[in-house]
Amino acid sequence: MVNQIVKVTDYAIVQRDENNEAKAYFSGKIPSWVSEENALWARVYTEDENLEIIAPILCNRKESEWDIELTLPAGGLYTFEVRVTGTVKDDPNDGGRIAIVRHFGVGDLYIMTGQSNMAGYGRDAVSDPATIGVHLFKNNGKWDIASHPLNDSIDTLYPENREDGNVTSPALSFARYLKDKLNLPIGLIAASLGGSPLRAWHPEEEASLYRGMMRRIPTVGNVKGILWYQGCSDANEQDSVTYYDRFKRMIELYRAELGNIEVITVQLNRWAGNRNPDENERLKTDRYWGTVRDAQRRLALDMEKVYIVPCHDLPLSDGIHNASSANLIMGQRMAMAALKYIYKMPHLGQSAPIPRSASFDDETHLFINCDKEFRIYTLDSRADGIHVEDETGLIPCKNSWGHGDRIYIETERPYKLPAKVHVYWQAEIPSFITRDRTGQPLLACYGMEIEKKN
Repeated sequence: MVNQIVKVTDYAIVQRDENNEAKAYFSGKIPSWVSEENALWARVYTEDENLEIIAPILCNRKESEWDIELTLPAGGLYTFEVRVTGTVKDDPNDGGRIAIVRHFGVGDLYIMTGQSNMAGYGRDAVSDPATIGVHLFKNNGKWDIASHPLNDSIDTLYPENREDGNVTSPALSFARYLKDKLNLPIGLIAASLGGSPLRAWHPEEEASLYRGMMRRIPTVGNVKGILWYQGCSDANEQDSVTYYDRFKRMIELYRAELGNIEVITVQLNRWAGNRNPDENERLKTDRYWGTVRDAQRRLALDMEKVYIVPCHDLPLSDGIHNASSANLIMGQRMAMAALKYIYKMPHLGQSAPIPRSASFDDETHLFINCDKEFRIYTLDSRADGIHVEDETGLIPCKNSWGHGDRIYIETERPYKLPAKVHVYWQAEIPSFITRDRTGQPLLACYGMEIEKKN
């Protein structure tokens, strides 16, 4: 696990620890006019109110350089300064300033990982502004106020994730929402790449983007969690069926390096480009997308500290990329999931209903079961995008009704067990999605076994 003290620069956010504080390192050159008798004093104060957080303390000196290590409380933004007095007996506040670090804080850091819909390809206009206290470790190796495009590659130090097509990302909305609710600085670390497959992130596979991500850690230090949107590039015959096991192993390996980090994932949106004139080929692609979506669902159920949010009800800006307006909502959903599960603040958080099981009622009806906290509703009894599959093939569902935390579904024709149910599994899914009373859409599932009643 990374456990190092990082050098703090302008706009840097340092990850707080379990004691709600962080160790921070500052250093710099001593001007030539400073003598051996002079004293060098460091202090930290709040940027807004000029309240002293760290009272003046003597810096370490070594030849022509000074440095100091400080323990800072969570919060900020802060200002650090070094002043020089004639001797140690003089008042530090009367000294001349020789160094200053501005706009830094102690809060929580999240790494942006995955492919284009995390890098952000939304191109429509939406209000998603930069906010002081939401900062970004950019690809050029410098901290700054976070603003779109987050995956800017100008002067990049990380060529493995260089790209130029990105515009808006859900990560800014996520961080701003968290910052507002927690009153805590939030730092983002850009590392995603459009079109990247899981193997580029997996330490035991190709690993190019994993290595790039890890090259950032010595500079930024410990992180709170990972924001993950990826899977489109693995929705194929070979990779979809291994996605669950490979992702699970990948996170285990990440945690061996980074500690027991939190992981917030997004279930895939639609792909409007599945237009192969061959119906059988289209169906194959649908099954690949369904398999990846279901792997994402099961990973959130099976793995500790892995959470999932939906986006398949949100608009696209082209055939596969989420619109800017979608990114705004998706970021808020990720933040609300974090508030509910990571920060244990359910009164501020929210999550989407996850299909946990399916149960047989009779040969034309079944239930899909979610957690008790949810109250499901459907519109005009619609069951678009839901199918049962038995030995005879796919059976469309024609009606559905909310039934507390369950969905009661009617098929177009009888089915026989063994059978499975698929919900919002196809590459291109219908416009209406069953929702919880809070408005959160039901997550997708594929190949869920329909269990016989006891």
